[in-house]
Amino acid sequence: MIYLKTDYATIRFDEHLKLAELEWHGLVLSHEFRETLDMLLDLIERKKLENALIDRQHLERISLADEHWRKEDWYPRFLRSSIKRSASVMSKDYYSEISVARLIEEKDKDIRIARRSFCDYNSAKQWLLQYASLESNQKH
Repeated sequence: MIYLKTDYATIRFDEHLKLAELEWHGLVLSHEFRETLDMLLDLIERKKLENALIDRQHLERISLADEHWRKEDWYPRFLRSSIKRSASVMSKDYYSEISVARLIEEKDKDIRIARRSFCDYNSAKQWLLQYASLESNQKH
């Protein structure tokens, strides 16, 4: 189900699979970047979602201020959310990937969220779905 659709991002979710997906579409302004990540977190909390797929493949480089905000404000809240697993499709921008790797290394030393990075969307989704399907079957 689509939760948000704009020129710069799409957020989808599947309650049955407890899955939230965020796909970035290119250049995003600072306030749009922050609002979108906050909307994703709000959705995760309201629906108690456990799986996140973040597709940064087409995300343009963000500002240093937004990087700092993501690291110091948003990511700690994400770590406290109901998310158990996170898959990401890597950005084509090397600098952006280094920034995300540093963020994870600094903020999730205890590995509270299982995560993997992928080069394509389908591989990322398959990795998450194997866990979502197992959990769904165990509850029935």
